[in-house]
Amino acid sequence: MTNEIIFKYNCSYRGRWGEVETTNVTVLADFSDMTKWPYQIKVEERVEESLDEEDDSESVTFHKISKNLFDNIKSTIARHTELTALPEEIDYVMVMDGGSEYFEFICPAFKKVIYGSSLLSIGYHELEENPNSQKHCAVLRRAYEEIKKLVDAEQPDIL
Repeated sequence: MTNEIIFKYNCSYRGRWGEVETTNVTVLADFSDMTKWPYQIKVEERVEESLDEEDDSESVTFHKISKNLFDNIKSTIARHTELTALPEEIDYVMVMDGGSEYFEFICPAFKKVIYGSSLLSIGYHELEENPNSQKHCAVLRRAYEEIKKLVDAEQPDIL
C-alpha cells in the first residue's frame, strides 16, 4: 500500500479584527504507521492574531474515515473530468472580501489545482460581469459539493 492524497482544500481570510484565519483540509491514506488507521481527513487551523506570534493559535485534527468513503471521494473526483478544462486561477474584479481558496483534486486519471478568491462563497454568486468565471466556479462548486456531501454523511462539519 502506498501513501496517497486525493483532495486538498485551503481557505484563508481576514477575520473581523484583522486576524488571518487559515484552514487546510486534506483527504489522505497514510500507511507509514501500521498501528494507525490509514484513511483520514487532516484538518489544520491557524489564526494569526497579530505580529506577535504568542497570540497565534494552531491546531491539527485527524478524523478517521472509512475506506469506502476514501474510495467514493476518489471516484467522484475521477467522474468530474470537466475540472481538467478549468483554468488554474479563477479571477474576477467585483469580490473584495479578502478570502482566498485553493483546491487540489487528485485521481489516477488527472491532478488539477485551482485557486482564486471566494470561489465557494460570495464570488460564486456575484460573477455576472464575467460569465466564464461564473461558469468555472459553478463547475468547481458542483465537484466540491458532491465531495462535501459524501464527507458530511460520515463525518459532519469538516468541510
